[in-house]
Amino acid sequence: GYGTFEYAFSRWLLAHPGYTFRVPVTHPHNELLYAWFQGGITALAGMLVLFAGWVRMLIRALKTRRATLAYALLIVPLLAHLNLEYPFYQSFIHFGLFLLLLRLGVAQAPPAARQAARAPRLAAVLCGAALIVFSGAGLYANHQLTALERSQLAGFPSPAPWYFATQSERAQFDEMVALLMDYNRTRNTANLDEF
Repeated sequence: GYGTFEYAFSRWLLAHPGYTFRVPVTHPHNELLYAWFQGGITALAGMLVLFAGWVRMLIRALKTRRATLAYALLIVPLLAHLNLEYPFYQSFIHFGLFLLLLRLGVAQAPPAARQAARAPRLAAVLCGAALIVFSGAGLYANHQLTALERSQLAGFPSPAPWYFATQSERAQFDEMVALLMDYNRTRNTANLDEF
């Protein structure tokens, strides 16, 4: 499963003491192997579907213009880099650059031929706005939870504010720790019962 590479690799090294590395290896330096190792055959199939989509994009770009094909080929050095150094889960900058280059390489029909309906555009704008609101609420909740944790969870709000739902597991953990810490100070058994 995801997140198991470092543990599994360390166990493999213990079982094979002849292999030594100068620096700790924390991730496989290959996006395809990473998906296969940690996600199994389903994740590997997903990666192959993405690759097939890119090849299809190249074929469509080849039929339109040379500039579009050149844009579609701009992604090759990044893909090579991903399979030799940082996979997407290690670097958001690589992922953002990948998306930008992928968008540049999409062959489009001439503007007169494509007429987008209003409903899908409105839905996309609303989804984007909802995502921005959710992200802002999550950022604010993260700031509030960090401030509470730094103050030893003193004065943890009960009931928790609505925006803590964006970080529900962390907020619930902090709430339970706050109850235990308050119980240690006051010996109020209601806190222990609620915990």
